Amino acid sequence: MFRLRLLLLLVFPAFIAQGSAQFAHTYHKQIVDATGKPLLLRATNLGNWLVPEGYMWLFQGGPQSPSEIRALVLELLGPEGAAAFWQKYRENYVTREDIALLHRAGFNAIRVPLHYSLFESDDAEGFKLLDQLILWSRAEALYVILDMHAAPGGRALTSMTAPDIPGCTRVHKSRSIWSPPGGGWRRAIAMSQSCSVMTC
Repeated sequence: MFRLRLLLLLVFPAFIAQGSAQFAHTYHKQIVDATGKPLLLRATNLGNWLVPEGYMWLFQGGPQSPSEIRALVLELLGPEGAAAFWQKYRENYVTREDIALLHRAGFNAIRVPLHYSLFESDDAEGFKLLDQLILWSRAEALYVILDMHAAPGGRALTSMTAPDIPGCTRVHKSRSIWSPPGGGWRRAIAMSQSCSVMTC
């Protein structure tokens, strides 16, 4: 129950109605919209876009975490090729038409797993990609749920949430991880409070 409450405390919608933000929240055991009407989220996930995951790349017995996948791409393509690959990959993985299709299919929300490394400064690539996604989602009246899936320091020793330093998870142990000098987290909070997003 605590995890559900924490999630819902940080959930904001991506669209604006009549010039003001629409916030989803809990009322007793229900999720409700800004008017207090029960809200049933019909959501899908944009996994593998900002957090590459080995099982989604069908890497059986190969790289699984984002850092392992980045290392493989770097080894195969070299520094310039890898940088170009990731830029094209992120810019084309999700399109405006994809978001419109999700709306037409009956979804009213999308979950976006995030990797902290794309949000470490105010002008980081992740913010540019999210700004675009949020505009598309707003046009389709879709809620956007932001999930810090790969937090700084890692939250598990294996899988996509693995730390960048093998064998060492620090996300729950170090306050410095949550106060990086670039200020990207402050922008993320400001973005969610200015009506742009649902955040978790």
